Amino acid sequence: MKIFSFKRFALLTPLLFFVSASLFAADKRDTIKMGIFIESIYDLDFANYSYSTNFWMWSVVEGDLDGNGKSDEADSLASINRINLIEISNAKDYTYTRQSSTRVISKGRTYWWAEQFCKATVYQKWALENYPFDKQRLALKFENSSYDTTQAIMLNDLDSLSFKKDINLIGWNILKSKIFSKPVAYNTDFGDPNGNGTSVYSRVAYVIQLKRIDAVGFFLKLCLGVFIAFLVAIIVFGINPSNMDSRFGLGIGALFAVAANKYVVDSNIPQSATNCLVDKVHEITFIYILAILFCTVISLRLHESSKHPERVRFDLVAGLSLLISYAAILVYYLTKANQDVPW
Repeated sequence: MKIFSFKRFALLTPLLFFVSASLFAADKRDTIKMGIFIESIYDLDFANYSYSTNFWMWSVVEGDLDGNGKSDEADSLASINRINLIEISNAKDYTYTRQSSTRVISKGRTYWWAEQFCKATVYQKWALENYPFDKQRLALKFENSSYDTTQAIMLNDLDSLSFKKDINLIGWNILKSKIFSKPVAYNTDFGDPNGNGTSVYSRVAYVIQLKRIDAVGFFLKLCLGVFIAFLVAIIVFGINPSNMDSRFGLGIGALFAVAANKYVVDSNIPQSATNCLVDKVHEITFIYILAILFCTVISLRLHESSKHPERVRFDLVAGLSLLISYAAILVYYLTKANQDVPW
């Protein structure tokens, strides 16, 4: 059996050379390792779909950036240029200041370590379906604005996201954070004459999950008036139908009380295209108070027909049914609102 064939080796040599050249060309791309350290998160603006943040940002790149075989001042400027070209793709506005670049030798290799401070106002789509038991995920998305993945790749330089100890995020707790690095495709080549209609850029995304402090107390503050109005309305089943004015008066008064509470609450909670938990509580209460008024009419008819045992039984069954089902619906919505959503 032949172990070595010169002819086969000669045929494979061009292929091996081509593969090696391709790998070498891929290695010539700039590899930018970046990271951030968050100093503050503030102005969570639900009305304008944004939040503000201050953070330090750094990047680490190989020493010889201009390919002249030397690590010099030109490479220092190029390293600052690399970090300047990293844009926050989901920001409304941001500024870079306090820029510096340091030449570092590690394990026999030369790197440029560039740093800068950033202030940003970031676009944020808020998840308000479970408000005020909502968990928000703040995202910071970084992309290289000038170099696609054929020229540079961006990688994360962190195992986990770090925060300043006294970050003082008022009203919120930071639950956890995650970091994602992936290429992002665009269905345009941005006018490149050699393009093919698409382009791919590196993206590093930092996601921070927040949870409100004392959400239960805030929920009671918003909805306590609604619950009291409902309990006042349910009392009508204990009033004799001969006092018709009292039975209808309590129900209609409770209806107006819920409407007034809704008006006040709407001016103090974030506006959303979808119904949040507080909206659902008000809507359910409206429906149940209307049901109480409808049952009051039936009870009055039974009373006028002298069907007193049937009227007493109807009031008892209707009152308990409405009370228990109302409480069950509230428990269901509260349980659902407190469920943890997977990443």
